[in-house]
Amino acid sequence: MYCHNCGVGVPENTQFCINCGVSLISSHTSDTPPLEFPSSQLANSPHSNNLSDNSSVHLRGESMATAALICGIISIPALLFWPIALIIGILAIVFGIIAKRQGTQGSKATIGIITGIIGLIIPILIVLLIAIGVIIINIA
Repeated sequence: MYCHNCGVGVPENTQFCINCGVSLISSHTSDTPPLEFPSSQLANSPHSNNLSDNSSVHLRGESMATAALICGIISIPALLFWPIALIIGILAIVFGIIAKRQGTQGSKATIGIITGIIGLIIPILIVLLIAIGVIIINIA
């Protein structure tokens, strides 16, 4: 007999599943194994999506690194609208730093930080050049 909730085999005439504790009324059990893997076997599978604390931190770090990379890349063409490039560049740097602090391996976070800095510095230079141009025009 198998549990209808988790798929674990249970002894005959058992009222509750020994794995998940769900009630095993006879109409909810079957004598054939479920089509899906029992959750206990799936959790131990190498292809499992079961996230331990370390792997979830790693995935968050990878997500932050990807976000940094995307924001950094977007900040460069966004230079046409320099206030937006400034904001996106700052986000790229912040996401990259968070990813690095979470121990992300690889170059996504680093490239995100670099492109974010580019997206941050160029708008500042544009504003400075405009300010210098305005000052020169007013002096002349």
